[in-house]
Amino acid sequence: MLRFSLLLLALVVFSSAQAQTTGKLTYVEGQVQVIRGAQALAAVAGLPLESSDIVETGSNAYVLLEFGNGMRLALGGDTRLMLRSLGSSKDGTVEFATLGGWLKAQSGTAEKDPGYRIDTPTLSVRSSDASLVLRVGAETNALFVESGAATAAVLDRRGRAGTSKALRRGNFLTQPADHSLVVRERPGQEFVAALPRPFRDPLPDLLDHFRNRPVNVRILGDADYASAGPWLQGPRTWRAGLVPRFSSRARDPEFRRGLVENLKLHSEWSRILYPERYRKH
Repeated sequence: MLRFSLLLLALVVFSSAQAQTTGKLTYVEGQVQVIRGAQALAAVAGLPLESSDIVETGSNAYVLLEFGNGMRLALGGDTRLMLRSLGSSKDGTVEFATLGGWLKAQSGTAEKDPGYRIDTPTLSVRSSDASLVLRVGAETNALFVESGAATAAVLDRRGRAGTSKALRRGNFLTQPADHSLVVRERPGQEFVAALPRPFRDPLPDLLDHFRNRPVNVRILGDADYASAGPWLQGPRTWRAGLVPRFSSRARDPEFRRGLVENLKLHSEWSRILYPERYRKH
């Protein structure tokens, strides 16, 4: 009986360990930072990634994220990405959210890989066997399926999926300001001309170089409102957990000013900024 209990415990521990997909930054070029908790970290090659990390790139920057299941994700300049779930979702999907920029994703190589999901405020892209490039703009999105297959669906303000399109190799999808989905057989010239140069080739496999290499984590300081604010103002379904995460920053005058000036865009911060209004008399 004791041996059975120990075996069962070992299986539970193994299952829990497999529930999360490990990941690291394996290439960093240009100005890149990672927001972990409420602090900004310097992005360096070899930095381990955690769920809820936010990766932010400057102009002309390039960064490569690689995961234990073989998935790779590259970010171009002026890109904001949140690692919402590193395989801890119900079906094991690795989930990302992006507010804007350029992304290239390549599926993992693990057998029965549940795949990945990338959400923008108005579009959700999902695949388990595709290499694709996504450009997220303030009003329009564009998606090119380089290989494999993917599904793209419209997201409403509550994060619910609506109209969807099944996409195959070579398909080019655009989502204009009216949030409709338009599919063509090849990417437009403007998209190709603006494509970041590293995205033109398959993403390299660099993860093995960092398997057992220690990395010094350098804290740049507390996250400012310029970095955190766009996420605090993002879709409501993305904002769960951001109030407690950044609540300590409300004591900083500059961060607080940003919260107050944009309170209509994230009204849940009212209780943090004005707790006296919510006290029972």
